Order: sequence, then structure tokens, then C-alpha cells
Amino acid sequence: MLADMSEGEGATFKFACPNCGLHIEYLQTDAGRETNCPNCQDAIVLPVSAAAIIPPPVIAPPLPAPPLSAKPQPTRAVRSWKDDPATEKQLDYLKEIGYVPPGPLTKGDASRLIDQS
Repeated sequence: MLADMSEGEGATFKFACPNCGLHIEYLQTDAGRETNCPNCQDAIVLPVSAAAIIPPPVIAPPLPAPPLSAKPQPTRAVRSWKDDPATEKQLDYLKEIGYVPPGPLTKGDASRLIDQS
């Protein structure tokens, strides 16, 4: 942990020894110099600034844009069985009940006529 203790050319910094935790105060002009901790005698390098001790925040890269949705497929016209030509069985039944169609019938039309009979 590093703290800037004052402003200006004769500014002092304070940080904790990474080995024993002793708070060491030093002049800005001594930053970057190697010395020994006065308490544990461990060799230390006096940090240059607070930025040297405290890493900058990690900024995550932006998320990729979601993929464009696939273009909707054109809908196929659904063909209904009702549009197919009437079966021979339907036409025979209609003739039995006396109905003579004016032209070609679809299965849907023939079914409707049979249901109404």
C-alpha cells in the first residue's frame, strides 16, 4: 500500500514492506532506489509512485455484438387437401344423390355438398 504524503518536489511516499509490513516513508527523489527494510533487512525497491503499487483497474473489452438474426425464410403457401380435385368416390356418391356438378369440383366442395345432403 502506497500513499502520497505531500505535494511538490520534496514529496514523500509511504508504503508497507512486502516482507514484514513495516510502513516506510521516503522522499520522491529516492523512488526506484534499492534499499533494505530497516526492520527485517529484506532487500526492497522503493516504489516510484502509487500507480506502481496499485495496478490500474482492468477494463473488460466490450462484448461482441450479437449475431444478426437470420433473415426469415419466406413462408411457403400451405396446400390444403380441400384444394385437390374431388375423388371418384365423392363424384360417384354425388351422382347417386342426384347432384350433377356444373364443372370440376374440389375435395372441399364435394365434402361440403355431401355433408349437406
